[in-house]
Amino acid sequence: MLHQSGFLKEKETDFQKGKRLSDLFFVLAIVFGLLLIFLEPPFVCPDENAHFINICRISHGGIAADVKDGQVGSYITSEELMYFQTYAGKYNGQENLTRFDYDTVRKLSAMAPSEEMVFLPNTFSTINPTVYLLPSAILGLLRLAFPINAYNGMLIAKLVNLLFYAFVIRWALRKTGAFRNTMLLLALMPMSLFQGASTSYDAYLIPAAFLLFAYATKILRLAEDYRIGREDVVAICFACAFLFGAKIAYAPLILILLSIGVKKFGDWKRWGICVGAVGVVAVVVCVIPALLMSLATRGAETGLTPLQIEQQAYFLSHLGEFPGVVMQTVKHFGGYWIESFVGILGWLDTPFPKAFVILFLILSTLIAAVDACSLRGITVKTRLLSLGGFAVFFLGTLLTMYVRWNPNLVGIIGGPLAYGGQGRYFIPVALFVLIAAANPLSERFPASVELEDRALFLTKLTA
Repeated sequence: MLHQSGFLKEKETDFQKGKRLSDLFFVLAIVFGLLLIFLEPPFVCPDENAHFINICRISHGGIAADVKDGQVGSYITSEELMYFQTYAGKYNGQENLTRFDYDTVRKLSAMAPSEEMVFLPNTFSTINPTVYLLPSAILGLLRLAFPINAYNGMLIAKLVNLLFYAFVIRWALRKTGAFRNTMLLLALMPMSLFQGASTSYDAYLIPAAFLLFAYATKILRLAEDYRIGREDVVAICFACAFLFGAKIAYAPLILILLSIGVKKFGDWKRWGICVGAVGVVAVVVCVIPALLMSLATRGAETGLTPLQIEQQAYFLSHLGEFPGVVMQTVKHFGGYWIESFVGILGWLDTPFPKAFVILFLILSTLIAAVDACSLRGITVKTRLLSLGGFAVFFLGTLLTMYVRWNPNLVGIIGGPLAYGGQGRYFIPVALFVLIAAANPLSERFPASVELEDRALFLTKLTA
């Protein structure tokens, strides 16, 4: 009876804590996200110019990329093109900093929208359109009733993305079975909010990864007689849809699902149905868009450049050098990755002072350590699969950078470093890495024992 009442009391407290933290996150995310949206200059978020062009194209009805004279790109309005050409690179360190003030905002807001469609060559137009459908659809519908120019259209798209970011992470915070406090900290981190309040697909990638982690750990930590229900399957498929749609490189994170025993599905048939549902999601958001994009861009150059082909051949003939490339890259870019993981001061090239970064790392480490000490039931299999998913993602990302980015950024074949990586790439995978650090000492204190009874339990255990 004592064990049962203690279990119910602890579960109720856990639910109340999740609700309280999720509501706190939602308020803070909306407040600070709105400040970022309305106070930041255009295109200061990494790659936001490419994301903005894709949203513009899709909002006008062009789901797949367009082709003109053998070039891949997007048809957008002449006013959107002028906005893009005028402000892309103006405030993010690529050009000399120019003043962004109320007069500039007023000027941008008052620009007259255009109906003339023009073509903009842009290789980023082949990005999977799945993660742009929501802001593009809302922007397209609003255009039916109101004349919306490029700047206001960007604000609308950012607002849509911020709401998605805030709602989905609020959902994840309520459901997660592990690292709730750490998840809250990561979700409110400057770089996370910076991405969540932008037109970048990271506004979908980060919450999708957190939601997948939340439901996986929730299922893993519930009692053995728990059976996976419709809500669990729908939530995991929802998370996978945006995770795969944003960046297929994060697909290895689903390896954590393999640590869920068949018993929690009920039988092998239900296990197969659930696995099949995730497979269907992968086909819908990855295979079908890729086929449509391939058909739409037929006859245009969309493959590797000659330098990239040469770099790929070099890699295949020097496989033994890649471990050294990985180590040298981590050593060379590790500090930059940490700074850009935490965030920036509203500008692409202005990191926080190192003292702030160090204090934040100390705080986050302490919070993660406390969360890790409360974990129970995390098996060796779960730890290895989580680390394995991260390892596949990390090595695959560095390999892609080495083959595709090195020729573009440094223009040489071979080389000791993989260029192009950023700290924000690690935000979606951070929780999956931390689960491997679950403190095994907490296994000695069963969840069914109330806190006030643990001293007595420890006495009996050591007697």
